[in-house]
Amino acid sequence: MGWLDAPTPDTAVFIWWALLGMMFAIAMMQRPRSAMAALASLVTVMVVGWVLEIGASSMFDGIWQGRYSLPITVGVPLLLAIAFIAEAPPFRLLVAFAVGMWIVDNLAFMNTQRRWAVGVEGSLLPWDWNTWNAPVSPPLLVLAHLLASAALFGACLAQRDRFGVDEVALVARPEFAESR
Repeated sequence: MGWLDAPTPDTAVFIWWALLGMMFAIAMMQRPRSAMAALASLVTVMVVGWVLEIGASSMFDGIWQGRYSLPITVGVPLLLAIAFIAEAPPFRLLVAFAVGMWIVDNLAFMNTQRRWAVGVEGSLLPWDWNTWNAPVSPPLLVLAHLLASAALFGACLAQRDRFGVDEVALVARPEFAESR
C-alpha cells in the first residue's frame, strides 16, 4: 500500500494488516488449506522480492517495489475471503470489515490528494489546502471519494442480504449444492 512519493498513513496500514490478520484467523478455523495457501502466497512474495532485490541491487541500488508483487499478492486477501465467506459470517462482522476497508481506502486516497495539494508535510486538513488554482479542488475530490466509496460498500453489503446466507455459502462451497 502506498507509493514512493505518497506513503499510506500508518493508521491505514495498521488497520489493513489487522483486518487481514482477523481474516487469516477466521480462515484457519474454517478452511485451514485456504489460510495456508494465502500464507504461502505472502511468503512467496516476500522471498521473491528479497531475492530479486539482492540480485539487482549491485546494478540499481534498490529497485524492487511492492507494485511488482501485486499479481501474486492479490491472492492473499482473495484466498482468505473465500474461506471467510464460505461459512456465511454474521452480518455485523461483514459490516465491521467493510467499515475497516472504507477507512483504509479513504485514508490512502486522502493522503494521496494531500501529497499533490500541499506536499507530504502539508496540512492534514483538506480545508487548509491552498489549492485555489487546481482544475478540480482536491478537498472536493476527497469528499466525492468518501461518498462514492460509502455508496459502493453499502451496495456490496446490500447484495449479501439479497442473496441470503444459503446462496452465499453455496457459491463458496459448491459441494453443498449436490446435497440439496
